[in-house]
This record gives sequence, C-alpha cells and structure tokens, in this order.
Amino acid sequence: MRKLLLLVAFFATTAILFSSCSKDKDENGSIGGKVQYKLIGSSNVAIHTIQITDGNGQVSSVAASEGNTWTSDEITLNKKGITLQLGAGGIVSSGTGELKAQILIDGKVVQESNNSANAGAIAAVVYYQF
Repeated sequence: MRKLLLLVAFFATTAILFSSCSKDKDENGSIGGKVQYKLIGSSNVAIHTIQITDGNGQVSSVAASEGNTWTSDEITLNKKGITLQLGAGGIVSSGTGELKAQILIDGKVVQESNNSANAGAIAAVVYYQF
C-alpha cells in the first residue's frame, strides 16, 4: 500500500511540474485532433492509478478498472501548445510484469513507453507536446 501511495505522489508531482512548464497557449487556435490514451499491461499487472491531460490541458485522475488494460474515450483538443500526459501505477502480482503507456492522435500512436518490474509496484509515464 505504501508503494501505491508513493506512486500517486509521484504522478501528482510530475503533473504539477509539467503543467507549470507548458508553453503559452493560443486560445484562438484549433487543433482538430482526437487524442486517446491506452495502457496495456501483462496478465500479472493490475492497474490502480491513472492520470491524463484532459481536453483543456488540465491533469485529472481517472478511475481505473483494476484490470490489466485501459483505453480512454477520445478527447478533442481545442488548444495548441498542450503537453499531453498519461501516467499509471499498478501492482505486479508475481514474476516480471510489463506496462505500456501510449498516446494516440487520430488513431496513430505518437508516443509510447514500455516499463517492466518485478513483483510489486510498477509505473508508466509518457508525454507528448502537441
């Protein structure tokens, strides 16, 4: 449980850091792209914590299904200069587990991270400047 709380604290700190470092936004600009986030874990991974950047560039927590995969609904972005972020934390039940985080724009993977860990906590974080 302590590891999971540390993961949540890590994601919150990371989200604050990256949202404060974002570029000036063109409020009148339109991106016209659809963003989707995906998490793909091996069969021995249970996802517990998810944070994403929403359509307004704000980081928000999402309820995890506690399964080993998760896909967000499509988000239409209406601002330029947004740093997209997906972060997830989970638990590997036994052996070595893998957790892949992906950011997709208009159905194409534009950024991906693939992490592995032995039994215990696992995390995956991916960023993309749009």
